[in-house]
Amino acid sequence: QVEIDVLTFEPDTAGTAHLAVRWLLRDVASRQTMAEKETRLTDSAAGGSTEQSVASLSQALGDFSVEIAKVIYETVQHCIAQSGTGRQSSRLR
Repeated sequence: QVEIDVLTFEPDTAGTAHLAVRWLLRDVASRQTMAEKETRLTDSAAGGSTEQSVASLSQALGDFSVEIAKVIYETVQHCIAQSGTGRQSSRLR
């Protein structure tokens, strides 16, 4: 389970998108926190139009989703390595 607390998600007057979030990856069964992060991203738009600001916000969200995916992947790989079986740990089902 990924829990996300959005702190900032807005463009500035120049059209630069700002995304700041605190988030954590939690094991649903045990409620144990597997990873806890704070992410701050910016994406600059060329120009300052509404369309460009929205595109920058979208890019920041895309970059954030990649970060989440990497942490999930690394956490799963770590759990597999700890299980010593080469198979997915039952904690991540």
